[in-house]
Amino acid sequence: MKIKKDGAAPKKHKYLEKFGALFTDKRGYLKRLAISAPIWLALCFTVLFFGPFELVAYSGKSLFYSYKDVWQILAVFAGAVFLVGVPILPLIRGKIFNYVMTVILSLTCSAYLQAMLFNGELGALNGDAVDWLSHKGDMLINLAIWAGILIIWLFIMYMKRSLWRKLTTVMAALVVLSQAVPLVGIFTGAFGEKTTFPEHDYYLSKEGMFDYSEEHNVLVFVLDRLDYDFIAALDPSFFSENLDGFTSYTNAITTYARTRPALSHILTSYEGCVYDFEGEDYYKEAWNANGKHLLRDLGQAGYRVDVYAEMNTMFSDGEFAFEYADNTDHAKFDIPKEVILKKMMELSAYRYSPTALKPFFFHDTNYYNSGAVEVDETYEREPYFVDESLYIEGFESLGLAGEKTDSEGSTKCFKFYHFNGPHAPYYMNEDGTRNPDGETDNVKQTKGSFSILFRIFNRMKELGIYEKSAIIITADHGRAMSDIHPLQKETRVGLFYKPSGSAGTPLAESKAPISTYNIAASIMKEAGADYSAYGRAIDEVGEDEIITRTYYKTVVGPPNYIYVYEVTGDASVFENWVEVENYEVPDDVY
Repeated sequence: MKIKKDGAAPKKHKYLEKFGALFTDKRGYLKRLAISAPIWLALCFTVLFFGPFELVAYSGKSLFYSYKDVWQILAVFAGAVFLVGVPILPLIRGKIFNYVMTVILSLTCSAYLQAMLFNGELGALNGDAVDWLSHKGDMLINLAIWAGILIIWLFIMYMKRSLWRKLTTVMAALVVLSQAVPLVGIFTGAFGEKTTFPEHDYYLSKEGMFDYSEEHNVLVFVLDRLDYDFIAALDPSFFSENLDGFTSYTNAITTYARTRPALSHILTSYEGCVYDFEGEDYYKEAWNANGKHLLRDLGQAGYRVDVYAEMNTMFSDGEFAFEYADNTDHAKFDIPKEVILKKMMELSAYRYSPTALKPFFFHDTNYYNSGAVEVDETYEREPYFVDESLYIEGFESLGLAGEKTDSEGSTKCFKFYHFNGPHAPYYMNEDGTRNPDGETDNVKQTKGSFSILFRIFNRMKELGIYEKSAIIITADHGRAMSDIHPLQKETRVGLFYKPSGSAGTPLAESKAPISTYNIAASIMKEAGADYSAYGRAIDEVGEDEIITRTYYKTVVGPPNYIYVYEVTGDASVFENWVEVENYEVPDDVY
C-alpha cells in the first residue's frame, strides 16, 4: 500500500465505496435464507408445478394424458430447481439481495394475478391464430400493471425494511396456500368429474383404414370445422367435377360448436343436451338412449365397424369402444418425460407471461398432444392421428377387405373418419400434401382435404365399389368466429351425401333444413336396418319443410356460458338464428 507523505492511507474511490456498500450486510446467511426460501418456493411452486398441473387436470377431455401422468414429472423438476436455487440465493448480500428478492416476488405475484385475472380474453388453445395486434392496448395496460406491482414492492422496501421483510414472507405463503387448496381438491376428487383422466390403455387404431368392402360400404368423412363459407370460396367446378352422385345440402347446421361433443353426436343423434349432464354422464347416456345404439346395430347388421378418431372425442369409456368398434386396441402407453416437461413449461409460460410475451409461447392443443404418448412397441396396431395428409399413399392404394375374423365372415364395412379438414393450424397444400412452412389458410386446406377424398373416390371407382357405397361428407361444427362472444354470424356447414346406387349423376343441390340429427338415421337406412328409432334420413327431409333446429354455442370465460339458439328456415339468414336462453356452466363441459 502506498503511503502519503503525511503517513495517512489513501481514501477509496467514492464510487467503489458505494458499490461495495450494495453488498454490505449485517444479516447472516441463515437470516437471508429465511427471507429467500419462501419467495423462491412461491415462484417454483406456482410456475413450475401448480400452473401446468392445474391446466392438465382441467383439460382431461382435450389431452391424451392426465394430471396423474404429469404430477410426478412436474414435482421432481420444480423440486430440483428449488433445491438448486435455495442455497444459492442467500449468497447474495446487502441491498442487491433485497432487490433480487423483490423482483422475484414481484414477478411471482404478477404471474399469479395474470393467470387468475388477466387471461380471460384470449380464448381457447384451438389452433386459431390470435390477432395479437388487436391486443396492443391490452398489452400496454398489462405491462403497466406488472411494472406497478414491482414499483409498489420496491417502494415498500425503500420506505420500511422491516415491513418489507414481513410482507414478503406473508405474501409468498399466501400464494402457495391459495393454490394448495385446489391442489388437494384435485387429488382427492373433491371437484368430481373435472379430474377424470383418459383411459390410456384403450385407443382407436389405424387398422382397416384402407380396406374397403366389395359388398357394401357406408363411409362418413368428418372434416373438422368444414364451414360452408370455405366451400363457397372455392370454384364450384372443383366439386361438380369430382362428386358425381352426391347432393350438396346448403342449409345444413350442426348441433354443437365444438368437436367434443359434436363429433360423437353425429353417430348418437341424442336429443338431450350435453350441458345438462355432469361430467361424463352425457356420453354414457347418449350411446344407449331410447333404444338407439348405432355401433351395436351396425354390427348386428353384418358390418365391420371402424371409428378413426381420437378416443376422448368419441367415447368416455374405453371398454365400450373396445366392445363395439373393431379398430379399438388395448395397449400400454408410455409418457416421454422429456417431451412432457418441455410442453408443460411452454404451457406454463403461456399461462403466466404478460400478454405482450404470449405470442412467443402460443400453441394449439394438438401441439401439446403430439409426441406426448407412445404405444408399447410390442403392439403392431398404430394409433390413429387426426392428420389426413399422413395417409395419402394408403388411400391411393386402398384395397378390398377380407372377411372379419371376429364376426361371421362379414365383408360389409362402416367407416367413420375424423379429418383435420379446414381446422387450424394450417399445414396442408391444395393437393392435400403437407406444407413444411405451414403457410396455408382455411380455404386452401379445405381444398386439400377434398383432394384427398377425391383420391379415395377415384380408387373406389377403380375397384368397382363406388357405385355400391354410401358416402357422407360433413363437419363436426362450423367456424364459431369467437370463443369469447356469442354468435356473430350464421354458421352453416358443408354436407354432401351420396346414397348407394347414385353414381354417374351430376352433383345436385338441396336447401332442405338438415342437421346432424339426420345423419345416424341415414347410416342405418343405408345399412338396410330398422332406423325408426333414429328419426328421418337426410334424403327424406323436403326442401320446403319448416323445421326448427337447435344449436349450442359455447363461450369461454370465466365464467363459461352456453348460448342456445333455435334456427327456423334458411340457416344462411342470421335473423333466423334466435337466441332462446343462455346460462352459466362449469369448466368441465369443455
